[in-house]
Amino acid sequence: MNFMPTPDCLEVINGPEDGSEFPIIRTPIDVGADPLCALNLCLDQKIADQHARITVVSEGYRVRRLDKAPVWVNGEPTGMVYSRILRPGNILKLGDTELIFRCSPDGLAMRSRGVTTEGDLVWALKLVKKRIGYAVWQAYSFSSAIAGKFVTPFVIISFALLALALLFWDYTSILLSNFIRLRY
Repeated sequence: MNFMPTPDCLEVINGPEDGSEFPIIRTPIDVGADPLCALNLCLDQKIADQHARITVVSEGYRVRRLDKAPVWVNGEPTGMVYSRILRPGNILKLGDTELIFRCSPDGLAMRSRGVTTEGDLVWALKLVKKRIGYAVWQAYSFSSAIAGKFVTPFVIISFALLALALLFWDYTSILLSNFIRLRY
């Protein structure tokens, strides 16, 4: 007797692909119009190529926006840094598509009880680290194009610090606004 666990699923309850079911057998799941996305919503014109990312947490799924296109869980907006948890029966809205989360007793979410997952702060730090690396590389490329092979470390460091200052200004305001919203 083979036991095949029933996977959790997201079912489209309103939108261009009404009635479609998307089983969740592993995470992370990228949601978008790109054919490479595990959850491909190609008929909704308001869905970005890389719209959202879904990862498993204990008894549910964490939803994050990947693009500037809005994502809602039960009418509450998510962000690139601030995520929402999708629980059984919750509604996920992306573009003109609404999906309901159906949790199976032997699905991935229920089997993930007690699993440690990264929170919003860890995600934000990883995002900043990735952007810092990119900013330093851009500063180096820009200064190399200007000065050719005679790039001084001072020029590279100056451009990197300027890029980091601009980058941190944006993320600092995002983190502070999320922190203030959580506390008050």
